Amino acid sequence: MRVAGIIMECNPLHDGHRYLLKTVREEYEMDRIIVCMSGDFVQRGEPAVQSKETRAAQLLQSGADLVLELPLPYATGAAEVFARGAVTLLEGLGVVTDLFFGSETGEVEALSRCAAASLDESPLLQETLRRALESGLPYPKAYAEALSAAGAPLPEGAEANDTLGTMYLRTLFSSCRMPHSSQHPQEKFPYGQSHGSVYRGTDHQGPAEMPKGSRRSAYQGTDHQGPADIPEGSRGSEYQGTDAFPAAGAVRERASLLSPSILPHAVKRIRTDSASAIRERMRDSGCTGIWPSDLSLPLGAELIRLTEDNLCTHLYQDVSPDLAARICKCLPAYTDFEQFRVLVKTKNVTMARVSRSLLHILLDVRSSDLQAYGQAGSIGYARVLGMKRTSRDLLGSISRNGTFPLITRLSDIKKGSTVIPSPFDQMLRSDLRASALYDLLQRNRRIPDAPSVPEASKQPVMM
Repeated sequence: MRVAGIIMECNPLHDGHRYLLKTVREEYEMDRIIVCMSGDFVQRGEPAVQSKETRAAQLLQSGADLVLELPLPYATGAAEVFARGAVTLLEGLGVVTDLFFGSETGEVEALSRCAAASLDESPLLQETLRRALESGLPYPKAYAEALSAAGAPLPEGAEANDTLGTMYLRTLFSSCRMPHSSQHPQEKFPYGQSHGSVYRGTDHQGPAEMPKGSRRSAYQGTDHQGPADIPEGSRGSEYQGTDAFPAAGAVRERASLLSPSILPHAVKRIRTDSASAIRERMRDSGCTGIWPSDLSLPLGAELIRLTEDNLCTHLYQDVSPDLAARICKCLPAYTDFEQFRVLVKTKNVTMARVSRSLLHILLDVRSSDLQAYGQAGSIGYARVLGMKRTSRDLLGSISRNGTFPLITRLSDIKKGSTVIPSPFDQMLRSDLRASALYDLLQRNRRIPDAPSVPEASKQPVMM
């Protein structure tokens, strides 16, 4: 059985997502489609416009068979964190055969070389990246500059989603074994066919018009940024020789030997109406969704409660000591979430990172917890948000082949029939707290479909 894994935010769901699902099903002839979706808070550092239940139902209506929730620390993390969580979750299910992601270029082989280069983390790459970020470049451009300096440039025309695509590939490749040349004397990177792509972006919406006979694929995320902190490296001028980083030919050779367990597909997109534009129209029309401004009161109260010492001691995800100091310095001028993130932003800190940092403070998402999750395998459970009744066989396959528990009812955890190992029980508690806050925001806004049951009593959406 061929099972597609697609990672989405669906904030909100639009025609690009529907086209993506349709294409993956029909052109790739996938038997089942599993969507890993961000929950009630998203990578932009904001609440989702619509609840995860609403978005899961829309995905099922549009062709998905099973919708799983990407845990909070990954859903609201920088690009590298987001990619690691989402890909690890899909891999851990034990049933996904193909991963679909989109890019500006659709050049999966070129992106694979970039991913192989980034795995080496040469001093030249790290130093170039650090300097580019310090100069004020946004992460995608800084990362592209670093890859180019390291001998593995992104393909011409690449933008933020190609950068994100290298993060997915990097996560896949990080667990690859390098096969013996005697066993695979001429093995090519596993992309014999021509690959196109369907795209679902946070800011850009697919589909792409591809030549007949080309393969297509899908993914999301113009607003994804990269890691908040770049390790200190040696000065780039010291690494200009051939020993600093593998030559381009060596990078190509290494990439050709990496054989991931899940076949990735990079898909070229076209620009149509963006998710951001749709959100703006929804807001202008008075849509009763949840918006960043709805976080103003709870965030302000939390910031007042904390001191600079607490911000540094608690080590909130994405909040460096310098950023903590700036948050405290600007706090007397706080009026609301959106005003404050503009106030805190500097040349060297992107708006997306500021938003994520403030959200992590509000939701108590800490770097120490993320480190503990990583040491324990990154993902410790998969929570079902929705599924089709005709796809129950997927649950059985995941239960037999998966590496972590599948949560269909939270009550099973209370009863003891489903056990979430430490430290992932803490991750689940974070998910539940975040969803409880989102439900409260919905009730405060008097949104018609706001849940009347607590998060712990919710059931998956069934269709």
